[in-house]
Amino acid sequence: MTRVPLKVAVLVDLERTPIAGGHVKCWERLAEAAVSMPDSLDLTVYFLGQKIEQINFGPNVRFRLLTPILGTRQFIFLRRTADHTDLAWFHGILAQELWQYDVIHTTDTFAFAQTAIRHRKKNKTVLVASLHTDLIRFTRIYSEKILLDIFGKGRLGRFFIQTLSIPDYVTRRAERRLTSFLNHCDYILASSREDTLRLQKIFPPSRFGYLRRGIDKERFHPKHRDRVWLNSVYGIPPGVPVLLFVGRVDESKGVMILAEAAKNLIDSGISVHVMICGKGDRADTIKALLESNVTLTGSLAQEDLARIYATCDLFIFPSASDLAPNVVIEAKTSGLVPIVAAGDGGAQFVRDNIDGVVENSREAIVWAGRIRSIIENDKI
Repeated sequence: MTRVPLKVAVLVDLERTPIAGGHVKCWERLAEAAVSMPDSLDLTVYFLGQKIEQINFGPNVRFRLLTPILGTRQFIFLRRTADHTDLAWFHGILAQELWQYDVIHTTDTFAFAQTAIRHRKKNKTVLVASLHTDLIRFTRIYSEKILLDIFGKGRLGRFFIQTLSIPDYVTRRAERRLTSFLNHCDYILASSREDTLRLQKIFPPSRFGYLRRGIDKERFHPKHRDRVWLNSVYGIPPGVPVLLFVGRVDESKGVMILAEAAKNLIDSGISVHVMICGKGDRADTIKALLESNVTLTGSLAQEDLARIYATCDLFIFPSASDLAPNVVIEAKTSGLVPIVAAGDGGAQFVRDNIDGVVENSREAIVWAGRIRSIIENDKI
């Protein structure tokens, strides 16, 4: 008897672009792995795009790009958000295509996911949700950021943030929305221990599991170390320890903690060079602070990023908003010592004082001390 592949649709309500974040990159990597399973899996990953198109990634794997109905780019005050999504409650084109799948896998709570819920109410398609982002914490960070962008940091901005507590209200509403959404799903996959503990209080064990992260050990490997290449391409002085950050260059990732820690080290006579791979609204601020002691690469191809991982000396990731950041795994696999924040999902991948450092403080001077200790004890 011929085996019929399971037809799965994964809904990623984010733009697939060269500068996309870890959420999009995660599903690109999983799609790569799915190509090797043509007899058991037929996979379509939906993203947002500037036009409707289909990109065949393999005989059994494809990317389907749909234009947003109510995209965040349409709103001036949302144009500087981290990742653009679709705020509509229903996506008609997607709804017409969902009937063909055995399993629908959602990864957020926006237009694609809301359309999947409506489909699930009328059909028997299995609906799965996986949690990739700390939606609650992101909501708080970006609601406050949007208010500051609109009203400034003066009296009016403080009125909306502190007096009216708008970020608190929006955050509570997002938490209720997330719980309501998950109630519609047959199965839920968590990405962190914290999420697992929270879900255990709400749902029976039979309805949730853990989403493991994979890594390409050939792509991310210490064998790609090439300091001569790094120095020549980016103009980094030979022999200077290089501190690496990979991710969005904004407040959600705590990147200013690294920048200020590096400034503290430099001012105290310790030579370091900071390398930041990613884009975001704090790039200019960091450049002004660190001047020639920082390299801002913007977004990079995976092959170049792999060489940078293997060649730098320390991986600094002060984010406190990620559930399971792939960048921490990529750094470790490439041979880097990571320093991560205790409140972030990346901490689950680091054994404190064994293969990295888990830091509780959010003070840059404390991070500077951690970095100094590693450098001075010749642990890199």
